[in-house]
Amino acid sequence: MNPARKTNEMYMRFGRVPDRRCKECKNLRKCRMRDGSYTKCTVYGDSRSEATDWSGRYLACGMLNRDYDGTPVYIAARHIEIQSENQISLF
Repeated sequence: MNPARKTNEMYMRFGRVPDRRCKECKNLRKCRMRDGSYTKCTVYGDSRSEATDWSGRYLACGMLNRDYDGTPVYIAARHIEIQSENQISLF
């Protein structure tokens, strides 16, 4: 998923915090892997691939420094996409 789609999904679900960046959020975590380190948003989720890499430069969403114990957003968003692909149009 491209960065604009990832952030738009977060803004749609949680709103946007003006003039704040993800790098200020406790949900942005640095993950060390064999071939380097990457940043991930714990709210968006971690698929262990670059598809869920997150940048501290992104504008912050409404989950800025808030706890989240729901389904990772990338999984919930993928579930909705799959559901809508399987729907039959009557038109």
